[in-house]
Amino acid sequence: MSPYSAYLRVYEPLVAFREPARAAWALYSDPEVDTPDPRELLAVEEAAARRRLAATPPVLVPDRESDHALVHRIDQTTYICPLQTRSRSIAAYATLEELLPREVFEAAAPAESRALAETRASESGGAQTYIKQARWHVPVAWFILFRQTERRLVLVPDDVTHAGGAGTEVAGGEDGGTEPVTVPAEGADRTMSYLTRMVEARKRLARSLAVLRKTVDGTVVDEVEALGRWLEEFHPHALVELDYGGLVSLVDDAFLLTDRSVVDVAEGLAALADGDGEQAARHYQAVMTRWSAVERRECAN
Repeated sequence: MSPYSAYLRVYEPLVAFREPARAAWALYSDPEVDTPDPRELLAVEEAAARRRLAATPPVLVPDRESDHALVHRIDQTTYICPLQTRSRSIAAYATLEELLPREVFEAAAPAESRALAETRASESGGAQTYIKQARWHVPVAWFILFRQTERRLVLVPDDVTHAGGAGTEVAGGEDGGTEPVTVPAEGADRTMSYLTRMVEARKRLARSLAVLRKTVDGTVVDEVEALGRWLEEFHPHALVELDYGGLVSLVDDAFLLTDRSVVDVAEGLAALADGDGEQAARHYQAVMTRWSAVERRECAN
């Protein structure tokens, strides 16, 4: 089972990679070769992480980098998002002490485990990571990068909720467009994601940041600025994806079908730009209320 996390991913075109990585990813993503199923890759990654953490002592950072990736093919262009399990584990370890009470941190990460993790982190060279991960919620700043018409929602058939057969297309969404809501064949997983081009993501973030700097203070601006710096590390023709990941298992179809988080964030920023703080606050509160119910699951028995 996927962890209860959402993911923000960057997929770079093959031309963005240097040799020999470019040749390796070209071979990996060759349309004539069976590319591993993304759901299987993530399940294997999660299972391996659980085994490492259950070891004695726990292994916080794997000894080698993953040689797998997620792949998109659009308009005859191949885009690669390396899984980077080792690099992401190093990034997660760097924040672990801040997230846990001291006694819990020392129990979960004993001295021997910390020493090994720090050694492997020092060997990594600080490679950029293509994936950001957030447990139990979607950070509000991530919604800035997308529009509702870029949503891709797949729902598993349900005798009560869905009357259509396999492959039914349901129109929906704001922004004057339609979005695909597919009812797949039995056995498929429920998924919800957004996909946009890097140029659009950067434009939206820059416009939003200009508004926020004039109207709010504190961590909100810092978080959006940090997100912008991260996006600047990648190729301008890359893709950016927000995947609700394992969070979809915490909510029902109605939540996914009616989720307006992207719309609320966009309209809230527009209200701020117009000087309507009251309307902006309503949109922000709508997002926080929607996701607080999901976050509370973390503390449930």
